[in-house]
Order: sequence, then structure tokens, then C-alpha cells
Amino acid sequence: MRRGSLGVLALITCAFALSSSIGSGSLSGEVYVASAPRIVSGVDRLCSPHSPPVTEKHEFSIQIDSLATVPTNVSKTVMIGGLSTEAKHLLRIRDFGKTVESFWFTFEQPDAPRLCLWYSEYYNTWSLWPAKEAQHFCKEQMSK
Repeated sequence: MRRGSLGVLALITCAFALSSSIGSGSLSGEVYVASAPRIVSGVDRLCSPHSPPVTEKHEFSIQIDSLATVPTNVSKTVMIGGLSTEAKHLLRIRDFGKTVESFWFTFEQPDAPRLCLWYSEYYNTWSLWPAKEAQHFCKEQMSK
């Protein structure tokens, strides 16, 4: 009888451990993509300040891992959700379908699973910041 009780106790312990790990699951991460311009006008920073303004046209889109590619919006923030906060993710930025930038990222603060991806017109670069530090870029969607 004692042997049977130990077996049942072991089975209950394993079931409890399994249900605890399933129930505690990781948070779902979100990347907010700030609005990005279609046309950027400005001075070519590599030339003389007396050069005529340069106009660049863009059609940016974002892809994370193997998820569908999401076009950026000119006037509002777009949210890409359902990302594991425990995994490493590959983010690709495309302009007219051509990859112009890509990098790996993780959610370094699992208790704060929101990141903001924003575009700097002046430097023509993209940055991924913790949402709390970039609310001024991604504010439209993050407040919801």
C-alpha cells in the first residue's frame, strides 16, 4: 500500500508542477511601430549646407521572425503582438520590399513586454527602445 501511495503522490506532484508551468506561461510581447513618413525632405548631410534639399521616398514595412510583413503607417502607430518574451526575435525593415536593416532583439525586461520601433528622419535610421522611454514616438496605440 505504501508503494502505491508514493506513486500517486509522485503523479500528483508532477501534474501540479506541469499545470503551474503552463499556467504561469510567459507574457506576450508587443512591438509598437511608430508612424513613418513616405517622403523625407531635408539637406543632404554629406554635402555642403548650401546643397539643394534632398527628397527621399519611402515605403517601409516591418517583419518580425516569420510573421506577415506589416506596412508602416504615415499617421498612426501599428502594433505587432503575440511575441514570446523569452525568445530571441529577428526584425527586418524593408523599403519598397528590399531589406534595408535587420537585427536580433529580445525583451530584456520580461515584466515590461512593450517595445517601440521608431524612425529618425534626420539620421535615416530605426531604433528599438523600451516603450516607457519612447512613449513620445508610439503614444497613439500604447495609451489604449
